[in-house]
Amino acid sequence: MEVLRYWKAKIYPGARELNGSRLQNTVARLSHGYTVEDLKRSIDGFAHRPNLKYGRWVPPDQGGDFKADPKFFMADAARVDEGLRIADRYDPPPPPAQPMLPL
Repeated sequence: MEVLRYWKAKIYPGARELNGSRLQNTVARLSHGYTVEDLKRSIDGFAHRPNLKYGRWVPPDQGGDFKADPKFFMADAARVDEGLRIADRYDPPPPPAQPMLPL
């Protein structure tokens, strides 16, 4: 439920139900190896581009249909991965830590 509460806060505050296919799809992604942080990061990506237009994720001002709903984008790994790629474009992950060199 942590992931769905995050989605509600970030993308769709008016959502009233966090159960049904939203919950089932989220649990399925978790059971197939995604972490809670992976799914939250994917949500971050879809917060930037929540609409689907002609097969491309676009910002709301470019039209398309709202699809940033877990019942849609958590339905398969490819969509979750697309959310991760979008998030990386807007907010790249930090580089790996550099090892400490002896003085």
